[in-house]
Amino acid sequence: MALNITIPVATLLSTDNISAYSTNNFTPSADSILVVFVRAFATTTGVNILSGGNLTWNLIASTVPYAAATVQAEWIFYAAVGSSPVFMNVMFDCTGDQGTGCAIQIFQVTGYNIGSPIAQFSSGSEGSTSNPTFTLSQNMNTNNAYMYVVANSNSLNATAPSGWTEAVDDITPVSPSYGLQAAYRVNGESGNTVLPVFTGGTPSQFGFVEVAVSGAPLVAYIKAA
Repeated sequence: MALNITIPVATLLSTDNISAYSTNNFTPSADSILVVFVRAFATTTGVNILSGGNLTWNLIASTVPYAAATVQAEWIFYAAVGSSPVFMNVMFDCTGDQGTGCAIQIFQVTGYNIGSPIAQFSSGSEGSTSNPTFTLSQNMNTNNAYMYVVANSNSLNATAPSGWTEAVDDITPVSPSYGLQAAYRVNGESGNTVLPVFTGGTPSQFGFVEVAVSGAPLVAYIKAA
């Protein structure tokens, strides 16, 4: 099966003050992998607390770069879907440290390397910059698929690199206000950097994942500013 990325359900963008956030229901494709980016406000307890579809959710990376009162934490999870998928949603649970808002972006990948889903990942922090560069520890495989999510505490005017498809383009809820951009590409990258362009707003968090075609590794990357 050829490697492919789809968006199986609408992005969740919530400004509710609650202890659990759920996407709409959907049925994933058989033998796919779901890669989920979670961005939550004012909570730090959500690590490893993702559920849905009776799947085994694995944490790829997380970052909590801000002080507790205004924390804007981000997590990346993945789960492998078997041959008999069920009607499901994805729920992020932050019971014990109620959030004030949450975004959940889901990418669905088919034709991926089932035998070796994750080869490496990296996380870190750096000073804010208007044009962050996703820098991976190794060159990307040109046959693979790639996705990223960028978030901020205000509006973003973001442009995906050439050859990429935007899944979400600068969505900005209010109270709390935050910008969100998500994009993906199947095949065609070969270096170890990807550079989105932002002409408004300064990204505060961004994550990047490379999903491998069958027989090659997966690379995950998350960084916060």
